[in-house]
Amino acid sequence: MGNEKYKCRVTYGLEIMTISWEIYSPLPLSSLQLVEDDTVAYAHKYENRNELNRLYARRGNCDDVLIVKKGLLTDTSYANIALYDGQTWHTPKVPLLPGTQRAFLLDSGKVVSADIGIEDLGEYSSIRLFNAMLPWEESIHLPMDYLVKLS
Repeated sequence: MGNEKYKCRVTYGLEIMTISWEIYSPLPLSSLQLVEDDTVAYAHKYENRNELNRLYARRGNCDDVLIVKKGLLTDTSYANIALYDGQTWHTPKVPLLPGTQRAFLLDSGKVVSADIGIEDLGEYSSIRLFNAMLPWEESIHLPMDYLVKLS
């Protein structure tokens, strides 16, 4: 094992079924497609990612999707988000998955939760994508013009 970062995946029901390790390599990301879906739910990490995969398939020529639910931004297919307005980083008040890194950033005051609607996008200059494997210091940071509007 060198300097690689590893992801541990535990599959369980009432008992642990499998434990596996794999090298974590975030995919290069330079564009996001806004996709709307008012019924998507992913409140816990599940092995079944069919709903997220269905939305990801709608990315067109973009690298990933930014999911909009009931007019509000939530998450990408694999990360929580924060948007910068020039003074404060805002993370959606109601994400699809309230991740552990998001909770840490909220508790430490690095981000503040807010309702972020599609119509609010013009107020922000950049977006960060983060999760437990992509902490804030290593998070993907893009200018807002890398975001493609709803098709």
